[in-house]
Amino acid sequence: MATIQAKHVEEISRLRIEAASKESFFQHQLQETETQVKLMIENQIDSNIKTLEAAHQAQLTKVRHDHELELRAALQEAMAASGAAAHKQHQQAMETRHAVYTAELDTMRTEFTMQLKAAQDDAATLREELTKQH
Repeated sequence: MATIQAKHVEEISRLRIEAASKESFFQHQLQETETQVKLMIENQIDSNIKTLEAAHQAQLTKVRHDHELELRAALQEAMAASGAAAHKQHQQAMETRHAVYTAELDTMRTEFTMQLKAAQDDAATLREELTKQH
């Protein structure tokens, strides 16, 4: 009877050691997975911010190009027009167009800055949440 009881105690001890070993292994796997997920999320956030910046830059470049074309066309119109009054009128039109395009650029820059700030705030929030979870 004592032998059977000793075997049971030994088996229970062995099972506890095995369970502790498995728990340690799975805990390590969980930490590794959490780290990988955190890195993937941070990389995606960085990628999204870079994509936003590139799209904004492309949009600004297009608006500048269009602006230059409009100004050249307005200048040609002004030069082709006869008389000082016509030239002055075209010059004022150019100045108006320039003011409109400048306002559009400022609006786009403000919108992009707000979008970028929101993306950075979201990234910071996600990073804080990930840090709190670990």
